[in-house]
Amino acid sequence: MTPYEMEQQLTNLDLHTKAIEQKLPTLATKQDLRDEAAKLATKDDLRLTTDALQHEMATLASKDELRLTTDVLQHEMAKLATRDELNAGLEDAKRYTLLLIQATRGEIRQIREEMATKGDLQRLEMTTKADFQRLEKATKGDFQRLEKATKRDLQQLQRTLSKQIATLRAPGRKKL
Repeated sequence: MTPYEMEQQLTNLDLHTKAIEQKLPTLATKQDLRDEAAKLATKDDLRLTTDALQHEMATLASKDELRLTTDVLQHEMAKLATRDELNAGLEDAKRYTLLLIQATRGEIRQIREEMATKGDLQRLEMTTKADFQRLEKATKGDFQRLEKATKRDLQQLQRTLSKQIATLRAPGRKKL
């Protein structure tokens, strides 16, 4: 080997060594590997887990049980209404609701027509007040006329009675 080739070999070896030196700190040590291995499950741990899984799987439904459940579900689903039946029922409900709304509107219109409006009540109040005032005036006038007539009648009755009493007391009158 020539000195040049030997120098090339040494340079290459030096480069490989530097590359190894850079990777070495990132590699795990024997202690790191032992620590990580201690964290892993042992055969006994795996056996316990396997037993627990088998126990849990035993409690799950079998294919036959699932088939029976599926058959029951299909039977129950067959009893349910179809989409067309539901849509038909919905349309019937809509028609019935519209009929109820129309009937209610008609009843509201009828009640509105029968009810007096505010204007009607105000006119009735004014008419009633005017009628009451006329009646009150007429009644006062009637009482005043009645009072005058009664006074006249009483005065006339008093005169008549006074004349009759005077006649009865007159000396020349015969006693029966």
